Amino acid sequence: MIGLSVSFCVRDIVEGRMPVADVEKIIGGTRALNDADWDEVISRYQRVFWREFPLRAAVVLRGLIAAGKVVQPRCNRRGSQAVPCLGRGHWVKDESEITWGHEDGAQEGFRIP
Repeated sequence: MIGLSVSFCVRDIVEGRMPVADVEKIIGGTRALNDADWDEVISRYQRVFWREFPLRAAVVLRGLIAAGKVVQPRCNRRGSQAVPCLGRGHWVKDESEITWGHEDGAQEGFRIP
């Protein structure tokens, strides 16, 4: 499965709703360029999304990052604000199911390779 939200997908994994072995990748709206950026993302997500399991969630996310399973389109394209739209949920089976948009809410029909 392909996840479309770092925070929601890690939560699903920790809560046992999605086996980590079934995760092909997570395409996030994050823009973490280095370890310090990831530390900040994790700290914020622990306070907001992962309050019930902050340490387990951090371990899961760091494992996904180390395995190369976290993709950040906003880091790969200069000036890109592209993020996956979550209107149909935050898990898809195939990239062709992803609708892309921008942080400002504008949607576009494009796919980032």
